Amino acid sequence: MSPVEISLGRTFAPLLFGTLLRSTLLALFCGVLVFLLRARPAAIRHSLWRGMLFALLLLPILQIVAPPLRPASPHLLSIAPPRVATTGLARWKPTIAVRPLEETGKQQHAWILILIAVYLGVTFLLCVRLMAGLHRLKVIARRSQFIGNAGFHELAHDTWLESGAFIIPRMRVSREVIVPIVIESAQEIFLLLPASWTEWDEGKLRLVLTHEMCHVRRGDPATALLASVATCLFWVHPLSWFLKRQLAYLAEEACDDAVLEAAPDPERYVRILLDFAREVVNRRARVLEPASAMVQGSQLRTRIQKIYAASELRRKRPRLIRAIAVALFVPALYVAAAARFDPPQQPATFSWPMTSEKAARLEAGLKANPEDLKTRERLLQWYFNTAQREALTRQFLWLIQHHPELAGMTAMLAPRGGRWNTRDDYQRLKSAW
Repeated sequence: MSPVEISLGRTFAPLLFGTLLRSTLLALFCGVLVFLLRARPAAIRHSLWRGMLFALLLLPILQIVAPPLRPASPHLLSIAPPRVATTGLARWKPTIAVRPLEETGKQQHAWILILIAVYLGVTFLLCVRLMAGLHRLKVIARRSQFIGNAGFHELAHDTWLESGAFIIPRMRVSREVIVPIVIESAQEIFLLLPASWTEWDEGKLRLVLTHEMCHVRRGDPATALLASVATCLFWVHPLSWFLKRQLAYLAEEACDDAVLEAAPDPERYVRILLDFAREVVNRRARVLEPASAMVQGSQLRTRIQKIYAASELRRKRPRLIRAIAVALFVPALYVAAAARFDPPQQPATFSWPMTSEKAARLEAGLKANPEDLKTRERLLQWYFNTAQREALTRQFLWLIQHHPELAGMTAMLAPRGGRWNTRDDYQRLKSAW
């Protein structure tokens, strides 16, 4: 197994698992805020879950760049090995307690690499499916036809001005759609109407355009695309699929609030939604993704109940509540990204500098307890940094004879040049190994 594969298993898997765990904890916090704001407009709850979507996509990067909340142990910062200028070998400090790559470890890394390969394979297939869906939307937008009705464009322009949308969508008619949808293709926003729009009266057309212009103003097509990307990258995480469904539903509910605020006629609006839902069921059609359609088929009953139960409190848009929710969410995101779940490092069991008298006492202690590997590690570091090659060779020979599985010494056995190749110590170590 190559070092690259081992490094991939040790970095990619913990990063992915950390993202899943941190995003779950952050989603619980976000869910509490949404529950507390359940009586508020859907736009506020949609903003919270959209922030959660951005957090899910940014957490892998934030885990790397965010400063950790837990500082390094002061005991570790106080340890500084002595600098010995008598030899160039003092720059390298050998490590004896290196974990050997035993057969069980190799099998564990192999299983991790297999799981990573499966994860990346499914991610690639989902990305291909998403690209195919985007290509299909682009083709539908290119095949759509311009609406030449002057009265329609005048009504659409008035509706756009009332909505406060920054971008004017391209309004087209398409025989490939059943319900009105808003799609984003090639950095352009398209508002596609079904061919049956000519049979609508002016009131129905105004309500439909108000709903779709609200999608344009809110940027719901771009949010739907990001949610689809999240499901491709984090398909193993149920949170990504939950966010995709919840954002689509809350976007429709927010647009319902906007329609009822502009024209408070819930019965007429509900009949329009039922007509569109009935049309989708009769034709056994499927709503295109990632597009913002007026009806999604699911949760329509809940939408209708909320339309009738809408109150002035829900239709208001208190900016103070949204600002407070964002002010709470941003620190929670930093805490989720910068928190360290690994246990704190233990302080060192020895301190620098070592002296010759201490080394002599440790050597005497080894005669009574030769298996004290911690003491041998301290002596090896001391002998190496002070260029005491004879004592260093003696320690290495004992390790080779009694603990050959400690592979940290192999770096010393490699012909690196310098004085090791001109002495008998190197040959003795090489022969013993």
